Amino acid sequence: MKFLKAILLVLPALSCLITASALPVYPNKLAARSTGTYYHAIEVIEMSTNQIGHHPGKPKNKPGDFSNQWGYYMFPTKVDAIFWGNQFKTPKHESGKGQFAVVELEWSLPTGVAFYEFSSPNDQWEAFVTANYDTDATLGQPRLAGKDYSAIQGPMSFKVDTSDGGGYTQEISQVTGKPLTQLAIVALDGLEGVTVKNVEIYNAADWQDGPKPKGVALAPKSAAT
Repeated sequence: MKFLKAILLVLPALSCLITASALPVYPNKLAARSTGTYYHAIEVIEMSTNQIGHHPGKPKNKPGDFSNQWGYYMFPTKVDAIFWGNQFKTPKHESGKGQFAVVELEWSLPTGVAFYEFSSPNDQWEAFVTANYDTDATLGQPRLAGKDYSAIQGPMSFKVDTSDGGGYTQEISQVTGKPLTQLAIVALDGLEGVTVKNVEIYNAADWQDGPKPKGVALAPKSAAT
């Protein structure tokens, strides 16, 4: 009788364990990294498509790490966005001349939007990056693990040239010395999760290397071109 009572007491606990083990397990870091504040460098003339309180507009078609069509790429660190803007978003891409802008964005993964994260610059990451740069855009977007994703996060690539054609490794920040990561929105439904919080205009400077944004300063609002 005591044995039967013991079994009856244990059964509910076993039932809970069985039910719990049948539930899918989602990595916590994936959920945590799919929200937050990011930064995007633009040319001043692109401010019309990056207005505060609105979703950013779709950028022009240009192959990138995570899409051979178009991508809205964002840094998790502001200082790297400033460096990128000073180097590549000034008039005629001439560092040290004119102005550029840095957009501060709030990102939250919309319900139903497919999100993928590369945790490291592994073989799968390199193969996907290579496909995006090597595949003709008219042939369509290369698929990742057999699927299409609207938002992709992972290492930023650096092209390595060797005698056998080279490949890709992870880009290192010229400011912090740390490996660079990025969040890329590569489909329109993904842009619905991005909201512009602020836009700052900077006067460009002759700043080629870190550790600080030497000479780069916020432009007075009245001086913005």
